[in-house]
Amino acid sequence: MAFPVSKIADRASSILNDLEQVRWTASELLLWCEEAIDQLLRFVPKAGAETKVLKLTTGKSRQEFPDVREILEITVNTDGAGIPVGPSITLTTRHSLDACASEWRNEEGEFVRQWVYEPEHNASTFWVYPYPGDELWVEATVVMQQDITSLSVVVPIGKQYISTLVNYVMFRAMSKNADFGGNAQTAIAYLNAFYTDTGQYELIQTRTDPNVTMEERNRG
Repeated sequence: MAFPVSKIADRASSILNDLEQVRWTASELLLWCEEAIDQLLRFVPKAGAETKVLKLTTGKSRQEFPDVREILEITVNTDGAGIPVGPSITLTTRHSLDACASEWRNEEGEFVRQWVYEPEHNASTFWVYPYPGDELWVEATVVMQQDITSLSVVVPIGKQYISTLVNYVMFRAMSKNADFGGNAQTAIAYLNAFYTDTGQYELIQTRTDPNVTMEERNRG
């Protein structure tokens, strides 16, 4: 499932009664849509999950994929067409491998049997054991980096998340008019709706604290 970013912007413009995008411009909406998508994938990575066949670097245990935002799972060895070959791949930890096979980074094999992932250090990098001595691919569930350059860009996110993304864009749009009427409260209501949708309930409490300034809320 996927949809163009314009779906988010158009729905927000309709709610704002600004279909011509005069007060809230297309460039602003694009920026806010990009930010909304980034925040959604931060809190709900599975929203952008895709199954990919990744070609491994021969002769190296460390595998780097700069276009990958997060790796959710690596399941099996495959050939270049994505057809499974060899054993399934299991997740392990670096400490476990260090304890059981201290030279694991230097071990070559026909197929990968285990993988190590430490996203807190580098979310686009993982290690394999043993490393492939010949061409080899793996099937992986990943979240890709999203390059949102225009409202026509199609994002690989389920349509069920459109309303969630609109809530974030509306938060930014209402924040623009925060000095008028009850727009500040309306902005926070939209932000709280976004956090509710993404399961970030602890953030709702901080955003409803009257001692938190609007500027601080926007930075959140």
